[in-house]
Amino acid sequence: MYFNEPLKGGPLEGFMIKKKQFEKMLDEYFAFRGWDLRTGIPTRKTLESLDLRDVADELEGRAYSLPKELTRANKSVLNKLGERNEGGW
Repeated sequence: MYFNEPLKGGPLEGFMIKKKQFEKMLDEYFAFRGWDLRTGIPTRKTLESLDLRDVADELEGRAYSLPKELTRANKSVLNKLGERNEGGW
C-alpha cells in the first residue's frame, strides 16, 4: 500500500520509499531512542534513565517482557550509525 505508491502531493510529490529502507530507518530510530528493535518498547534501562521506574514496573506487571538494556541488534545498529557520524554519539 504505502510502499507501492508515490506520494501524491506536497514537497515530496512523486517520492516513494522502499519497505526495506523504511525498516532500516525504523531500526535506527528505535536503537537511537533506546527502544527494543523487535517490540518498539523502551528498555527498562531507558525508562529508568528517564526516572520512569514506576512505568517499567507497571509494564512488566501487565506481562510485557521489558529488555533490561539494548539488545545486540540495537547495539549493532547504533555502532553503524556512530561510524557514519565519525566515531559515535
